Amino acid sequence: MNASDRLDAGLRRRRESGEPWLVPYLTVADPSPEWTVEIALAALSAGADAIELGIPTGGASPKGSEVRRSFDRALAQVPTLTAVWQVCRRLRAAAPDVPILGLAFTRSIEEIGWSQFLIELRAAGIDGLVISDLSEPKLLDLVADHGVSPVPLIRQGAAPALACQLEAKARHLAYRTLAPQTGTPLNLAACTAAARAMRAAANKPYLLGFGLRDPIELRALAPYADGFVVGSELLRRLQQVPEGRYRAAVSGWIGEWKSACR
Repeated sequence: MNASDRLDAGLRRRRESGEPWLVPYLTVADPSPEWTVEIALAALSAGADAIELGIPTGGASPKGSEVRRSFDRALAQVPTLTAVWQVCRRLRAAAPDVPILGLAFTRSIEEIGWSQFLIELRAAGIDGLVISDLSEPKLLDLVADHGVSPVPLIRQGAAPALACQLEAKARHLAYRTLAPQTGTPLNLAACTAAARAMRAAANKPYLLGFGLRDPIELRALAPYADGFVVGSELLRRLQQVPEGRYRAAVSGWIGEWKSACR
């Protein structure tokens, strides 16, 4: 399967089941290269539909505190992009049919150049790319030209014209945010109203994220999204359990979140 086939198949299953995707976010090499793969596989076994992997580099600047600390921990394990790609390739080999999305920052991409970064990203088995701080929508065309599905990040409060521009660049799906930055506590009533408006305005499938924490939120928002990304909360919880309990803990959390999506 190539990137487009994996994403097409995953979205087809989503339409047939009527259930939103559940997409756990992990930073590559946090807590370690080996555990990134094992935790992702445990999440998939428990019902996750896809995986999002943060690509850590020294130039990246996550605004959310949990993701920022996760990048710092990861860089102590994999100081080079070559080592990051090795982890991605191991996960791809272990889960050949699963959609894998990458999360990167423009500074990370510019460190080695757009074309080289995208060539290496695709070779590592990443299907789609979210660029957290993208300011020029046309760059998403370059992502698509390299055989990677662009996943435009549409922030809540974005001007309607910009939101339309970004959505138009999505090949398979977009990513819409509930909060200004990852890990922000949510007001469920306000987020439900915002998500309802997003659903009415959207022309393409989209993931919903930034601040999702518990099954109550997922259950309330399930009618208004094609999928959910749970990131900061997963990173925070992983820091609170010993290494030997990662698999069991992740399986339990993913099971609860996935059940809420139903």
